[in-house]
This record gives sequence, structure tokens and C-alpha cells, in this order.
Amino acid sequence: MEKITKHDIGREAVVPLIEKQLWFENKPGVFGYPVLNGVNFAEEMIKVWTVSSGVEVVLASDGYPQLC
Repeated sequence: MEKITKHDIGREAVVPLIEKQLWFENKPGVFGYPVLNGVNFAEEMIKVWTVSSGVEVVLASDGYPQLC
């Protein structure tokens, strides 16, 4: 484990791909994905759902350990 923490070749391999994924933020297309960050949001990526009165809606992002 100590060897990996000093020189993680797996992380080194994926970092360039993680950085390139930012190119697809808020861009329509096959690899595009919406991000609620206030930057260049593409309106065609907005999805609207009708919710009946009294229905509870929970909004969350990845990384939440427990939704409340």
C-alpha cells in the first residue's frame, strides 16, 4: 500500500481522461452531460417532470452518502 500511495500508476493513467471529461460539461451530444455550475448551460439538456401535489422530491448529486 505504501508503494501505491507514493507512485499510483493507475491514477496517473486516468488523470488525463478525467481532465478531458470537462470538455463535455453542458455540451449536448453523445458524451455531453449537464452540470449545474452556472457555466454555459445548454437549455436543450434541461429535463422537466410534472410532479403531483403532495409528492416528495429529493434532489441530489453523486457523492451523497444518504438522501434525506
